[in-house]
This record gives sequence, structure tokens and C-alpha cells, in this order.
Amino acid sequence: MSVPSVHIAKDRLRNLLIADRLMCTPDMSERMTSDIYYTISKYIELKPEAVQIEITHSDIHIKITGENNLKLQFLNLKQRYNLKDYKFTLILLVLAVSVIGVFMVGSANAEYQPRQIMGVGLGLLAMVVISLIDYKWILNFYWLMYVVNIALLLAVIFLGTEANGATRWLDLGFVQFQPSDLTKLITILFFARFLADREEQINKKKTILEAIGLIIPSLLLVYKQPSLSATICIAALFCVIMFMAGLSYKFIGTVLAITIPTIALVIGIVVQPNQPFLKDYQQKRILAWLEPEAYATEEAYQQLNSVMAIGSGQLNGKGYNSDATTSVKNGILFWNRRQTLFCNYW
Repeated sequence: MSVPSVHIAKDRLRNLLIADRLMCTPDMSERMTSDIYYTISKYIELKPEAVQIEITHSDIHIKITGENNLKLQFLNLKQRYNLKDYKFTLILLVLAVSVIGVFMVGSANAEYQPRQIMGVGLGLLAMVVISLIDYKWILNFYWLMYVVNIALLLAVIFLGTEANGATRWLDLGFVQFQPSDLTKLITILFFARFLADREEQINKKKTILEAIGLIIPSLLLVYKQPSLSATICIAALFCVIMFMAGLSYKFIGTVLAITIPTIALVIGIVVQPNQPFLKDYQQKRILAWLEPEAYATEEAYQQLNSVMAIGSGQLNGKGYNSDATTSVKNGILFWNRRQTLFCNYW
């Protein structure tokens, strides 16, 4: 046995004896190392094997090895990618789906295809650029993102473009965009960091109330546009984030026991004539969802058109640019032009 090996063996034996005396098992030591790595890695870029713990009679020493381990993560804007680790497969899959979407739009209406292609190109470029930015660096500005989100939603109320009785869009001259769509992304980023910083207190009343208080302004401002669908989507997104953050099942069960009957009661009220809570078009959308055949020519037209398209195309479809009589090529697109362009852009 070489001299270095002897020293390593002695150190390991000494650590085992000390750990045994302190009732710290190897399994406990590994968990301790893992927890410390998880905490430090939020702020410093390092590998798991770089964290070492040494237990003595009176102290616990934490060693961090490696040449870059003391470089704080938030000082680095560019994500450290090895080219071999970059997810080219994901890029190709997104590109493939986008190309299929472009062909589908062209098959339905060739007039919109050039703008779809431009949207796909810009979206892919934005995706690649953003993927090179370290998300941990971005999350350092989570409060700034929150303020910007509220400011944009307020700007919609005072400066937004009105269409069909709703004010949801901001016109920047060269492009229009809907801030409530950005709200969904910011909600994910903001609460990911907010709840990560309160991981140990996630089930405490203070943390839950703080989180609810922070999401309410966004919900109220989006609802005021009005955009009931976006409000419901953001609220559902918030609930999923809270669940993923580690809310106790006891708390979740209590909320569901209250929420489900409440939703059923609300739906029962809002479908009644002369109800004061929803606008007429919002009520009609709910009624069209419940009874699509009764609203087949207007509110439920796209819903029934989609069912007809799936039923007539079945698994094999009708073929590209089909003129078959059962095709819905000459019908209304499943989404309107602006929605389709926006989704392909992102």
C-alpha cells in the first residue's frame, strides 16, 4: 500500500470513529453534505464532489475545493455550457413542431403563412439567446420583474388598445403585445425564487398569506381588462406553483374541500339570467362550454369546428391542403390570427 493510500485510510478511519462517537452515521453525513451543497449551489457554481465535510471532536469543517468555487453565481450572466451538454435535440423538436404549425396555417390560409414564418424565426432566436442566460442570474431580479409586471398591467388600463369591449393590448408602434401573457411567465419566475427563499417556511401561515397577497394585484388587474380566461389561467398556475413548492397535503385537502363546492356554486349562479358578476359575453362563453349545441353559430363555433376537424380527419388527417368536402379548410381557424401569431412567436 502506498503512503498516500495509508494516509487516506487513516483519515477515513479517524472520521468514522469520530462520527460514531458523535452518533453521526455515514448516511447522516452524506445527507448533511447533500443539504449543504444544495444550499451553497444557489449562490456559488460548484460540483457536488467539491463539497467535503470533516467532523472533529468539537467542530464541523466544510471544505470547498476547485478553482472556480468562490465565484458567485450572480456575477455570471452567461450560462456555462459545454457544447456537448447543450440540448440541440430540444431545439430540433421545437423547430419541427413550429414547421408543422407553419404548414398547417398555410394549408388553412396561405395569406398568414409569411408572418407565421417570421414569428417562428424570431421565437427560435429569442429562445436560443435566453437559453444562454443563467436563470439563477435572472432570478436575482425577481422583485424588479414583479414591479415591471404590475407596471405593464397598469399601463394597459390607462394606455391600452381597446378591441371588442376589452382593453388587453399595448401598442408599441411596431408591435402589439398582451402583458397578461408576460404575467404568466413572470409569475413562474417570481414565485420560484420567492418560495425557494422560504423553503423551510412554505407551510407557515405568514408565507402563504404573503404569496396570496402578492398574486392578488396581478389577478385583479388582469380581470379588470377584462380577461376572465387569463385570470383563471394565472390563478391555476399560482396554485400549481404552490403545490410544487411543497404545501402540505392537509392544507391542500382543506383548500379543495372549500374550493370545489364554491366553484360549483359560482357556476350555478353565473349561468342564471341577470346575474351581476359577469359580462354577457363571459356568461355566454360558460354557457357555450356547458351546452355547445345551443351556441353552435357563435360562441361555440370554434369548439364544434374543432370537434368536426378531429372527427373527420381521425388519426391520419385529411392531408396537406386538402379540398375534401369534409375538410374545415374554408372554415374559421381554431384561433384567431393574433392569437396564432403570438403563440408561434413564443
